[in-house]
Amino acid sequence: RRGAGAAAMGQACAALCHDPNSSFARGQAPGPPFGEITMDAAGCCVGAWHSSTEMLHVVLDKSRGGGLGVDIDHRDGIALSIDDIGIGLFSQWNISNPGREVRRGDLIVEVNGVAGDSAALIRECKKQQILRITIARKRRKMEEGGHVCCWKPMEFFVNLDKSDGRGLGLDIELQGKSTLVVSSIEEGLVQEWNDQNPDSEVRVGDLIVEVNGVHGRASDLVDECRQVRPLRLRVVRPACPVDPCEA
Repeated sequence: RRGAGAAAMGQACAALCHDPNSSFARGQAPGPPFGEITMDAAGCCVGAWHSSTEMLHVVLDKSRGGGLGVDIDHRDGIALSIDDIGIGLFSQWNISNPGREVRRGDLIVEVNGVAGDSAALIRECKKQQILRITIARKRRKMEEGGHVCCWKPMEFFVNLDKSDGRGLGLDIELQGKSTLVVSSIEEGLVQEWNDQNPDSEVRVGDLIVEVNGVHGRASDLVDECRQVRPLRLRVVRPACPVDPCEA
């Protein structure tokens, strides 16, 4: 349900780019930033979860105890990559749900509404409760004209000076409770940064995970972005959900 708090968050997000027609301002629920597959200078695919990604929803009951039974890699800081599946709740799910099995190489991208921070995902997975998990999987068939390549997540900082009151020129959406997703870039400080810093430009689909050291709650990130002072953004560009080299 979208309450008064969610509506206020939507207005704040829209205010970042002064766009009254943003999805938040219109009261529409945010979603993942699907879009076209594009290539960077090295010929690798870039972007966040897009139309070539399968999303699988898994419900596991840890309220009675029991482990998940998976080995994970969390080094990208964004999601949890499943390296191996042993005996546990995931294997039980696979037995009970043929055709919807979780596989090695899948990414856990959200647990009970928490997303964008692998440490937070791990903490949520450890709780003795029902876990509603969103899994991302790269489809094996690449879009026509796509380039099969390996692309790793990247993290960089963006320094913007809002002291003169100018806007960022961003339209953003929420991803989980702790991350902001860049959904469009218009005229403003971010576009100026991109023009001057082509090696660390902000792109649609990038995740803002920290602003001036503030992190953990998306509402706090929005509040910090609205401050009229210099901003230091920590931006993360997710990897493709499954390494296309192995697809």
